[in-house]
Amino acid sequence: MRKIRTGALLFTLVVSTALLFSCVPSTDPAPEPDPLPSDHDYVSFTIDGSAVSLKAGPTGTASGPSSSTVTFGGTPAAFQYVGTSTTFRLLAALSSGTYSPNFATDASGRILIEIPSGSVGTYVIPTDGGSASYDFVGGNPKIASTGHTITVWITKNGGVGGYLEGTFSGTLTILGTDSYSVTGGSFSVKIYADVTSS
Repeated sequence: MRKIRTGALLFTLVVSTALLFSCVPSTDPAPEPDPLPSDHDYVSFTIDGSAVSLKAGPTGTASGPSSSTVTFGGTPAAFQYVGTSTTFRLLAALSSGTYSPNFATDASGRILIEIPSGSVGTYVIPTDGGSASYDFVGGNPKIASTGHTITVWITKNGGVGGYLEGTFSGTLTILGTDSYSVTGGSFSVKIYADVTSS
C-alpha cells in the first residue's frame, strides 16, 4: 500500500511540475520581421534595345497638403501629386536631384510616369489618363510625353512608407515622330506622402 501511495505522489508531482512549466510565459524574444528585399528602390526597363536601370531619385523637401512637408531620400519615389489635376507620380533617375514638379533639369536622366491612381490594377496611358516621359541631359534625345502608349500594371501598394511595385511596357515617342519600344519595365519604389503644387 505504501508503494502505491509513493508512486501516486510521484506521478502527481511530475504532472504538477509539467503543468507549472507549461503555464510559464515564454521569455524567448518575438521573431524579427523579415527584412525588406534588397531589390527595392529601382526602376528598370529596356528602351530601343538598351537596358536602363535607375536607382536614384528626388532629394530635398516639397510642400505638402495642410502646410506639411515631404522630404525625399534620393531614391526612386512614388507619391500622389495634387495640382491642377491629381495624379500618382513615379520618379526615378540616374542621379539625385532636388525635387521639382518636372524633375527634369536637375537630375541626369530620369523617367516620370503619371497614372490616375496608385491602386493595384492596370492603367493604359494615355487612354486612362496620366503621362510618361523619359530623357537624358547632355545632348541625348528627350522622349516627350506625346504620342506614347504605356501600360502600367500595379501589383502592390504598401501605403505611405511602404513600396509601390509593378511592371510596364509600351512605346514612347519623340515629339510625335520617332518611336521607341519600352519592354521589360519593372519597379519597386518607396511611397511618400502626398505632394501639392505650390
